[in-house]
Amino acid sequence: MLTRPEVYIKSNPMPTTQPNFEEGPFSAVFPYEELAREEEEKKQRLQQGQQRIMRTNAIGDSLRLIIDSVGAARGATVTPKGINPGIMRASDRMRQIQDQSDDTMQRLRLTDLGNRQKDVAYQQSIDAEGREAQRRANELAQKRGWEQEDMAAEQKFRAEEAEKGGQRAMELEDRRSQNDMQQIYAREAAKKKEEEMANPFLARFRRTNGDTKSPYLVIPDTEIATDIPISEGDALTIMKWMRNDPSLPYTQRPRAGDNASNLPVKDIIVNNWPRYKDLVRKLASGQPISPQDEQAFYDASQRQMRVNEYTEKRNMIDLTRPGGKERKSGIKELERLNAEYKDIFDEGASAGGGINLQPEETAKIDGIINAEGYSAEQKRSAAFSYLKGQGYDDAAAKEFAEFVYQNLK
Repeated sequence: MLTRPEVYIKSNPMPTTQPNFEEGPFSAVFPYEELAREEEEKKQRLQQGQQRIMRTNAIGDSLRLIIDSVGAARGATVTPKGINPGIMRASDRMRQIQDQSDDTMQRLRLTDLGNRQKDVAYQQSIDAEGREAQRRANELAQKRGWEQEDMAAEQKFRAEEAEKGGQRAMELEDRRSQNDMQQIYAREAAKKKEEEMANPFLARFRRTNGDTKSPYLVIPDTEIATDIPISEGDALTIMKWMRNDPSLPYTQRPRAGDNASNLPVKDIIVNNWPRYKDLVRKLASGQPISPQDEQAFYDASQRQMRVNEYTEKRNMIDLTRPGGKERKSGIKELERLNAEYKDIFDEGASAGGGINLQPEETAKIDGIINAEGYSAEQKRSAAFSYLKGQGYDDAAAKEFAEFVYQNLK
């Protein structure tokens, strides 16, 4: 009797569709039902194909069995045959299709479950926001109710007090007016104190000259974002400093006629603010200006004048001239200039990276910058190596060398 080999088809342990919950914002964008249906249809098509293969092989086995039976009846030798390998392969393939489909369905279910969990969390957050909004609305309504009750109680109290007699009501109103005036005075005092803290220069000017008198001039202090009012007497003191300022050209110093117009004086102070700021702030705050303070100002101004002279003469020296002798001549000129103005290099000339170059170091760097036949990158490297050899730290030397490079490009 012809028997078909047992074919094992793995049953699906879980349903192919999820429960039909209401879709949320996350699950709505994931078509689980459609994907599950497509996966099921795909599995059915593949398994049906393998079933057709199994039926074809089974029919072939049946025909061979009939032929062998006829041959055996006529005395032919019949060789036993095993299970058709094509049927076995088809059976294995069906199991693989089922397993793959189960895995795919499991991933779809997990993805859909995750989306629905996100939907639940999203809905819970919306519900929580709704409850919070309702709570705030209830609190606001309750607060309005209390305010209305307080207002009604106050109106009732006023009416009762009014009924008790006009004199008592007048006395009560007088006390309230006094309290209001005290509050006004307190606010004005607090406002005045805030203004004094924000601008102590203006506070001192008002204490000295009153609120109605205007200053002789107002200097904008951009560093501390404050306007400094100057009285006429203080302006005369500042103009005395200007007339004795060594670094201020004679053509820019105030003249006698400038006393009637504060604009030229103000412009001079603003244009030379780094030198004048300390003395002006000290003067405007009421601190005494000692002769030592004024002398220190004049000394600093004298040094600034020397720096300006050095810079002007230094710019006239050309270290880029071709030829060995002419180039050496320029370097010697620079060395003589540095020696002449050695006093301004006592603290070193400030350069990029916080480096203070000495005169001989400045000449060396100038030689590197103006060297012919070298690229900007090579000059940057040479400047860095030289400064490292002079004992400067890596960060400062690197920043200075980068400063040189940026100006060479």
